[in-house]
Amino acid sequence: MIRLLDRHPNYAADVARHVSLDSIGPFRFALTASLLKSAGLPVLLMVSHGLGGGVRRHIDSIIERLDGTAHFLLLESSTRGGKLSVPALPGHPELAVPAERLDDLAKVLRQCGVQRVHVHHLLGMDVDVRTLIHRLNVPFDLTVHDYYAICPQVNLLPSPTQLYCEEPAVDGCNACIATRPSHGARDILTWRAERAWQFREAERIFCPSNDVLARISR
Repeated sequence: MIRLLDRHPNYAADVARHVSLDSIGPFRFALTASLLKSAGLPVLLMVSHGLGGGVRRHIDSIIERLDGTAHFLLLESSTRGGKLSVPALPGHPELAVPAERLDDLAKVLRQCGVQRVHVHHLLGMDVDVRTLIHRLNVPFDLTVHDYYAICPQVNLLPSPTQLYCEEPAVDGCNACIATRPSHGARDILTWRAERAWQFREAERIFCPSNDVLARISR
């Protein structure tokens, strides 16, 4: 190493830059796509936020439970739009997908042989997931993890230190949004209308309790 650095002083920096850029990552992902499509097992796309937590634990439990019967891809929100990964293969390169390159993302997913999508959470997701599903022309499922689809505060709490808001009328929700802007919400009716497609178009909806089902349905 001493001799190497003596002859090439920028060696360590060059290697670090190469690893950071991961210029061959897309090619490795293309190879994985070919292997997935030819494996003879269903390929499912999970869609979620990139915050981990209980949603990610739930996704991981599904993947573990169906090990050997299906392959999974995971599309998570990111600062660049979205990132695509193979959660069952730790260390596998992620594919960064800017939100405006939806056609490229759809092409990659078709090359992977995706047959079904499972939407878990769209918080922070800049990728147009609805259009993506339509372009893939596959059915999708929805799991309701919280109240994000009806409340931009996510949890029906006006603030982290307050109690249940009792779901006021439209004016009350709009006042809450004005006081505490959240996730780009403008008003409550627009917020809910923009997310209603998940419930109207999903083939199956999984809900954790009858109470959540009643609130979302209302």
